[in-house]
Order: sequence, then structure tokens, then C-alpha cells
Amino acid sequence: MKDRGQQAIAALIDFGKILSSKIADAKSSVLAKIEGAGGEQSAEEVLSTHAAIIFRPAEPTSAGACEVMFIRQDDERAIVTSRDVRWQVSVEPGETVVRAFGDSAALLRLKPNGDVVIETSGTIYNGSATATDALALASKVDAELQRIWAVFNTWAVVATDGGGALKVLATAAYPGVLTTPSARAKVDA
Repeated sequence: MKDRGQQAIAALIDFGKILSSKIADAKSSVLAKIEGAGGEQSAEEVLSTHAAIIFRPAEPTSAGACEVMFIRQDDERAIVTSRDVRWQVSVEPGETVVRAFGDSAALLRLKPNGDVVIETSGTIYNGSATATDALALASKVDAELQRIWAVFNTWAVVATDGGGALKVLATAAYPGVLTTPSARAKVDA
């Protein structure tokens, strides 16, 4: 009895690797061609993932390919889950890591204490991939404010140049440089 059950499950569930992928024009879904454990190849199947995540696997290399577990449904294969061990990273208890595929790919670490860490050797764009303005870094902004404040504090008052009045007004209006109020966004210098 156990053998028949195992055979039924083995006929239903299989493991394989993704040979190629593409974007479907009509659905904007990712389609993948799968090679099963027995070497048989499928037609292009929809690569289902979590509703909030869409990914397209990297092409197979000599180091391996994206692996899948799928359920057979007649001639179709419904992909249940996938993994790609070519670019694995360490993950701490309670941490979630989102990463792209490749040797230089960026990754996002969501820490259990609420911290978010972005690791990349590339550029981080805030807003869209066409963003051109650099983010203001607290240390750089504070340094520039200190430099401007030093100009006011070292300004030598000369009679009738108008500078004395400017220095008195500036000092009264802004008695010192305050640091940037938030250090919640940090970057390696």
C-alpha cells in the first residue's frame, strides 16, 4: 500500500531546473522552460511566485541553475517553489534577505530589530531609476553648516561695511549650528 502511495506522489510531484525564461507579452508573466529530474523538458510554464514578488531566474551556468519543485497537471507543470543556490548569503535568525541573482547583485536585509540594510556595489536610486539628486547625508550637511557658521563667527566687523549688522542679526536669529535631527538613514563613508 505504501509503495502505491509513493508512486502516486512521485507521478504528481517532481523536481527540476529552469533551462530558460522570458516575459510573456499578453500577461506580463514570467514563463520558464523546465527540465524535470528524468530529463524531460516542458513547454513554457508560468513561473508562479508570491503575489508581491516577481522575479526572472538567471540563465543556467556551469555553477548550476534555478531549481524548482512542481506538480504535474496533465501536460502542464505548476511550479510550487524555487531556489537558486549559486549566490547564497548568510541569514541571521529572524532576518529576511531579498536579493537579486548574480555575482554583483544587490541585497536587502530586513533585520528583526527594525533595521534595513542595503548592500550593493552599485548606485541606490531613491524614487526611480532616473533619480539624479544625491541624498543629503547628515555628516556632510552638518559639515557644510559648520563651515558657513564659521564664516559668520570669524567675520571681522569693519565700520560702515554693513557686516556688523549682519553678524548681530545672524547671531540673534541662529545662535549655533544644530545637528541634523535624524540619523536614521546611514551610509558607509
